[in-house]
Amino acid sequence: MCTSPIRTTPSLRKILAGKNEIPVVFLAFNSLAPEAPSNGLFRCCEAALSLCNLAHRGITWNRIARTVAEKQHTPLFATARSFALLDMALADSYIAGWDAKYHYNFWRPYTAIRAANTDGNEHTIADEAWEPAELTPPVQDYPSTHSVLGNAGATILSALYGHHVSFTITTSTAVPAGAVRTFSSFREGANQNADSRVMAGIHFRFSTEAGQKMGEEVAKFTLRNYLKPLH
Repeated sequence: MCTSPIRTTPSLRKILAGKNEIPVVFLAFNSLAPEAPSNGLFRCCEAALSLCNLAHRGITWNRIARTVAEKQHTPLFATARSFALLDMALADSYIAGWDAKYHYNFWRPYTAIRAANTDGNEHTIADEAWEPAELTPPVQDYPSTHSVLGNAGATILSALYGHHVSFTITTSTAVPAGAVRTFSSFREGANQNADSRVMAGIHFRFSTEAGQKMGEEVAKFTLRNYLKPLH
């Protein structure tokens, strides 16, 4: 059984940096015109809806795995093994991520920014009118489980197919619906998956960073211990 790799809570420096970053990032992306191109990252709502909200069920990473397997004409046995490793890692990532959430019980940006005057820190100032771009899930912030699953999926697929494999996906939950996105690597997809949570105002940066670290470690544990080739 894989235990949580997170051992310490975020440092004060990271907490302060996170509280400062969330409003700035939110305002910057909120100021973009609706027709602005999204060559680098989705706008906040697109990112949160398109790559992230599906990730918690593993649907996105299974679709990515299928897309790449078909593109590379992966043999049946190797394809079956890749899906088994992927979904084992995703399941364990979800378990580890939620276990850590309830252990650390850390507040979300919505609560932290609005109640900053109650945290005992003179360097934080409350903004009681602040709202995120997306609805805040009623669960703990640290770590970001979307980031855990995203990097677990990217680590598994990178180990099986390589670190520079491009892929294209689409989803009906994007804004606009049916938007198509192309990524140069699995890692790029995982990084944008994590970034989008900060852009949407529903996670602190240190929570996504911790989530990505956890996902990578869970995936590496899976690769080291399960379904190893016989020859």
